[in-house]
Amino acid sequence: MNAHFFNRRLFFRRAINEPAWIERSSNNILERCMLVNLCEIGARLTISDVYDLPEKFALHLTRGSNLVRRCRVIWQQDHEVGVEFLSDHTTVPEKFCS
Repeated sequence: MNAHFFNRRLFFRRAINEPAWIERSSNNILERCMLVNLCEIGARLTISDVYDLPEKFALHLTRGSNLVRRCRVIWQQDHEVGVEFLSDHTTVPEKFCS
């Protein structure tokens, strides 16, 4: 078996391990989470309460800035969640693209 069989992902994921903030549509309160990894189409987050998270939310990559991605939950397990970015427009900060 070759390496492609084991790694079926279409996009390279970059390990980030930086804080990020979740904004629920029902309020403007930002909840801190950890951005574990990131790729062109989505991200993996660690948060305190996965099961209270709405299906769609805004992810702020830096606190108090306009670097926001609309997300949809793809999977959730324990304290981790996988999200898909909903817009085609990339707003990933330059420091995450190197």
